[in-house]
Amino acid sequence: MINFIGIGATKAGTTWLFDRLRDLNQFRLTPIKELHFFDRNKQYYMSPMTVEITKLKDRVFFDWRWYKRFAKDIGRTIFQYPSFYDLKWVLKWHTLNYSDSAYAAMFPETDTKISGEITPAYSFLKSQDISRMFAINNDLKIIFLLRDPIERAWSHIRYRKPIVLGSFEEIKNFIDSEEQVLRGNYIKTMKEYSSIFPKENILICFYDAIKNSPQELLSEVVMFLNGDASAVSGLDTLNN
Repeated sequence: MINFIGIGATKAGTTWLFDRLRDLNQFRLTPIKELHFFDRNKQYYMSPMTVEITKLKDRVFFDWRWYKRFAKDIGRTIFQYPSFYDLKWVLKWHTLNYSDSAYAAMFPETDTKISGEITPAYSFLKSQDISRMFAINNDLKIIFLLRDPIERAWSHIRYRKPIVLGSFEEIKNFIDSEEQVLRGNYIKTMKEYSSIFPKENILICFYDAIKNSPQELLSEVVMFLNGDASAVSGLDTLNN
């Protein structure tokens, strides 16, 4: 059963959190960061991946991006997370006929580890898709990392260069786009999630703590997820 989901924000330290939780043996995170399962509806969302195509046969025959993404995720798993479990997980994920029940089955109840995934684009899910998330596990916990919205946007611009950094007008259009407005609207995100999830199941953290007090931040997350925080002090990757 999936125990937690990290919902963003984009460029607010979610990759650091993903990697640090994977460093702890008591956790099992997906070998693919950013599954984009709940924002896979192309009609409503701006960041659909190959998962927007539900049927495997349609991806195989009609979407060349599927081959590229499949190969990329297999290669990354082999070199970054070399384990048979992770490789099997990636193979299964890319060959699914996607549905909420199929997604839930990717996190078996027999797994004794604390399971989860992190997809920053979930920070601007519509309420009906947040409800789908809640229906999969009513005890699911949500982690939301925040960052100064101006710094967050600028970091995203730098990440997207040279597409965005060509001119001032391109930078302005990027910042003013609906996608960027939604990514930085933290209050809207918190209202949407707290209207469906119990407030005690939502943890809000801050990007600055990654630099200033990483051990305390990770310990807080681990305890929130009912893990053993004593393992955090032994990590030599906290300052990565």
